Amino acid sequence: MNSEAEQKYREFDWSSNPKWLAYLDNLFPTPSGSTLEKVKRKWYKKNIDSSLDIDSVPESSSSTNDTKSSTDASGSTHRQTTGSTDSHSNQNQSNANASQSSYNSSSQQNAPSGGGFLGKIGGAIGGVFGKLFDAIHKVVVPFKQQLYFAEGVLKFVFIVFAILLPGYANRIAFMINIMGMFRQLGRPYWNPEFGRRAFENEFLQNLFYMVPFLFFPGQKTLLYYLPLGIHYFIGLCEFINMKLPSINAKFHKYIDFTRQNKRILMFQKAKLEIMQFFFLIVLLFFGGSNIILLIFYGNFLKTKWMINAQTKSAFSEINNWVEGKINHRFCPGIVRFIVNKVRAFCAYMVRM
Repeated sequence: MNSEAEQKYREFDWSSNPKWLAYLDNLFPTPSGSTLEKVKRKWYKKNIDSSLDIDSVPESSSSTNDTKSSTDASGSTHRQTTGSTDSHSNQNQSNANASQSSYNSSSQQNAPSGGGFLGKIGGAIGGVFGKLFDAIHKVVVPFKQQLYFAEGVLKFVFIVFAILLPGYANRIAFMINIMGMFRQLGRPYWNPEFGRRAFENEFLQNLFYMVPFLFFPGQKTLLYYLPLGIHYFIGLCEFINMKLPSINAKFHKYIDFTRQNKRILMFQKAKLEIMQFFFLIVLLFFGGSNIILLIFYGNFLKTKWMINAQTKSAFSEINNWVEGKINHRFCPGIVRFIVNKVRAFCAYMVRM
């Protein structure tokens, strides 16, 4: 074994390498444990150092890189990028088969921890739907390339429909979110690890965002579609960059700009979701909103604040901006009074 190459492999910064992060996002389903270690070593040998020995995997290296990979995955919300490369389709298929076989031999691992009534319900749900998920997964995996292409087309259609035919845009958004979740998370499992990854997934958070408005379909404005449009536009640029080189060549300046500023755009998405709440408060006085919608949407923001670091940062930035405005010496007292009442209402919503 080349000790120097092995040492460089152990010290490699996986979390800051965009090529590796994009490749990992494209694996379907996302590997873990020893499977992830093998994938990382093969990728490193092909893209970084061809002298690395991938046939002999040191146990210490495996545990170190598994821990680091877990840290990288939990600390990055930018793993919303989309796409999968044709050159790695065989590897992705073998990972999917490995995941399928491991599920059949580890049913206890996929059951909820703990006993009691809720534990039995969770086990029953996992048992009833587990076979259905396996069947769907087996049928869908061979067509993942076609599904990704369909997802990319739907993202473009959503952007057009959100402006011209908003009545249909919500249905398209629902399909995009389901396809994106399945592509990034793979086959659902009834265990805490999958639940954590699912709640961190931006596509699932989009579904949570859409739920309050399902009960009040007539109260969606252009501001409602903007956060979804930002997320889908970023994914569309990634799709064009990976799958449509001719279009990418014509618009590469805009596509590269979007991909390079993905974090900033996702931060703006979080700010728009927060601004939507205040917009609904204003509409409440003009009959364009209602208190039930505010309660539902406030709970969505509360949940996202707990699981999304960008949402926390967006709340802090907006709060600091409001503080600066209302404490300005030229700010009228009535404005300061109204703003403080709204902030108190928001704090009450968070405590609920």
